Amino acid sequence: MGHENPGNPIAASAIQSCEPIWSDDKSALLFVTANPPTGIPSSIGVLFLPLHQRDGWRIADLLRFTTIGKDAGVSAKLTAFAGSGLQLGSEGLAPVVTVNESQGGHGYEYETCASYTFTGSKLKRLELE
Repeated sequence: MGHENPGNPIAASAIQSCEPIWSDDKSALLFVTANPPTGIPSSIGVLFLPLHQRDGWRIADLLRFTTIGKDAGVSAKLTAFAGSGLQLGSEGLAPVVTVNESQGGHGYEYETCASYTFTGSKLKRLELE
């Protein structure tokens, strides 16, 4: 049986990094990481989708990634690029970000990754078809 109360949330006291992954004049993809003081090595990453409206930028959507263990880490990088003469973000050329999560340690470490893009104001995970 699972725990009724998994514990209290622990906030990180500072942002470790904030990286613009991709942007154009209407939208952007940002990735922010932090290491909360949990008592064991842990890392949190958040993928933000800000959209520009007439009065400024607003966060339309976000996805959170949490890793724990000696080898805890989370990173993101742009993995879809446009060739010369084309512009990423235009019709049919959506930016794709791949998020890597490293977990565990002491001989039991593993990594997972998944790719994400956005449609309108929502981030979505790309699935194999």
